[in-house]
Parts: sequence; C-alpha cells; structure tokens
Amino acid sequence: MPIPQQDTQPSSNDTNAMPDFFRNFNSGAGEYPFGRIAEDSEETAALLANQKEFPNPPQVKVLNVFYRRFWSIWMRRYLAFFTIIFGFYGLYNWWPIIQREPAEFGNSLGCTYAPYFFNKRAPTVQKIPIGKYKRSHFLGVSGDAVGTITVSQRTNEVDNVVVAHTVRTDQKSLLNSVVVVQHDPALTRNSVWGLHTPEVAHPGRWRSPCMRFDIEILVPLGLEKLHIVTQSVTHVRFAPAHGLTNTTLQELHLVSLSPRAENTVHLQTGVRALRTIIDVAGGRMDGSVALIESTEILTQRGRADAFVNVAAMPLPAGVENVDTRKLHTVTGVGQTEITFRDPQRRATDSVANKLKATHISAGNGDVTLRYTGSGIDGLVEIDAPNAWTAEGLNTGSAGEDGRVMRKAGTGDGGDSVNVVSPSGTINLFF
Repeated sequence: MPIPQQDTQPSSNDTNAMPDFFRNFNSGAGEYPFGRIAEDSEETAALLANQKEFPNPPQVKVLNVFYRRFWSIWMRRYLAFFTIIFGFYGLYNWWPIIQREPAEFGNSLGCTYAPYFFNKRAPTVQKIPIGKYKRSHFLGVSGDAVGTITVSQRTNEVDNVVVAHTVRTDQKSLLNSVVVVQHDPALTRNSVWGLHTPEVAHPGRWRSPCMRFDIEILVPLGLEKLHIVTQSVTHVRFAPAHGLTNTTLQELHLVSLSPRAENTVHLQTGVRALRTIIDVAGGRMDGSVALIESTEILTQRGRADAFVNVAAMPLPAGVENVDTRKLHTVTGVGQTEITFRDPQRRATDSVANKLKATHISAGNGDVTLRYTGSGIDGLVEIDAPNAWTAEGLNTGSAGEDGRVMRKAGTGDGGDSVNVVSPSGTINLFF
C-alpha cells in the first residue's frame, strides 16, 4: 500500500520553494522592476553609477533661463527702488538734525535780483498809530512769497509804528494781486498792518516765478504789546541790544506757522518784553531771548530746531517785583538746546530771582538743558522713562509714577526745574 505524501512547508532557506516574486527580488536578476536591496555602501555607489540621467527638454531649459533672468533683473530693481525710498526717508528725518548751521539771513531765500517792484524800488514807509485801547500793534504776513522781517527799536517815536517794506518779483503780473492792509486805530481800535501775496508756485511747470518781501518794523517807545504772525516762509531777526536804549514791551508774541525748513528766527535782546512767547513750526530758532517775568519757547507744531540762550534781565523801572520768573518750553521732534544764564541772580535777596522752569518734550526730539553757572538752588524733577543723563545734580529720591527727584545746590533755594519727556532723550547740565 503506497504511503500518502504529506504537505510540507518550505523552509526559509529553500529558494526553489519561494514564489517567483521573492526569488527575483532577492536574486537581483532584474526580472522584477524593483531590483534588489543594496547591502553595503560600495554596492549602493555602483547602483547609482549605473542610473541613467534624463535631461530636461529644450523648452524647460529655456523657461528656466527666462525665469532666472526675470527674477534677477526685477529683484535688483525692487531692491534699488526700496533702497532709494528708505534713503530719502532717512534724509527727511535726519537732515534737520544734521543741518545745524544757520542759513544766511535773506540771501538764502533767493529772488534777490527780481526786477519788478510793488509800488516802487525804494522801501515804502508807512506810519501806523498804535492802538489807543491797549497800545498794541499786530503785523501779519501770508501768501506764497518768501521774505524777511526785521524788528528794530525806534527811540524818537512814541505813538507810531513805522513799517518799511519792499515786494519784488520776476513776473510783473503778480504785483496786481499783492494786498497791503492798514487799519486806522481811530476807527477799529486796533493797530494792524498786513501783507498778502498771491500764489506763486505752479505745479507742473519746469520753472515757477519768484516773489520776495522785505519788511522792517520800528518799535516805538510807547508800544506795550507787539504781535507778529507769519504764514509764509520767513527769516525773522530782532535788533541787538544797545546799552540803555533797549525797548521793553509788556508783551511780545511771535508766531511762525510755516512748517518749511527754510524758516529762521534769530533772537536778540534789543527788543524785549516782560512776557515773551516765541512759537515756531518749522526751520531753526537761535540767538538770545530775555527773561523778565515769563518766557515761552514753543516748537511742538512741527519739526523746528531751537538753539536758544535765555538771558535773565533785571526788572525795568516802574515794574513791581514778581514772586517767581517762569521759563516754559514745549518742543516737538526737532533738536533743542536751551542755555539759561543769570550770573547776578544771587547778588540780591529779591524774590524775583527765583526760577520756575518747565520743559516738555511733546515729540521724540532730543533736548539738552544747560544751567551751568546759573546758581540754580532747588529741586529738579525728571520724568523721562526713555533715557536721560544729568551732570552737577546731587542725590535725591524717587518720586511718584517713576519720576526722579534730584537736588541742585542745597535744594532749599526755592528754584524748581521740571522736565517731562515721554519718548525723547534728555541731557541736563547744572
């Protein structure tokens, strides 16, 4: 009787019993597309060397070259464009700080040799009676023309403000639109002189005409209040001091509203006031201003820089003593340097020698305050969370809301200096 055959499972080493899939995969005969597994690095290198390279079609090569050249050219253009934009932005922000030298008075405005004059070539002189009610005078300038205003003192006049002015242009037809305003205080109770010039700049033209004015105002001894407001690009200067002939007003208020960087205000103590306000929006302010009762220096309207010496002056005859002299500054994004001088403030025991100073930086402009040699004796309060430095101050204490208190001198003299700067840098020297 024959013995029946038994089913047996093939062992793992019996290659003949393996299916064709596994046998071909392990043998590397190439019958199956996957080939076989490389077991070492030399075998892997040999397999890679036998691989065929499939080059890109010519159309793909052309497209690759086109895209590379396209992005290379345009990325260079974009990079150059944004570099120029950021460069001009940097110049716009830093040029007012870099350009610290004052412009030449009058000449830097141009239009010096324009041939056509309003009224006549020689300056037109007008006498305006001062206001009987408040003994005041207002001078205003507006329009597109550029020019100068000089404030001088006049010792032989008491009741009349004298204004001498010229207006010139290189386009004669523009003179028909010049307006000079003069109010008679006998009718309006106000003493007013004004100049309005027409539109001069014409966008789209390769060259616009020019127009220029030059004004000199002579302040009489009897004037008490003088207000000057200019909306045009203007160079303003005050007459220097001349011994005992200086004119002392009750109130002097100068406002320069033009934000242009060409504006300049040069201060002198020849024409001074008990209460002085100098408000400049653009350009540069420099020189010396008198402090008798109170003085305000304002540049927060625009980007104006201020480099001003504040000179404490003795009280004029007939003026009663004041408790405290007040110095107030509010600055913007421009650079500011204020120097206070009063070498004789401790020579007497007058209470008018006390000082109350407040300095506020409304923008992010740097502010430098110099009180060296002025004999300040009192408390200095600093509220500048961003950055500040101080020299010549004694150790104090920390105040409320992060404010810092320091002492100048003994700290008991009655003076006070308050400095506030939310985002700018403050430098103090005592």
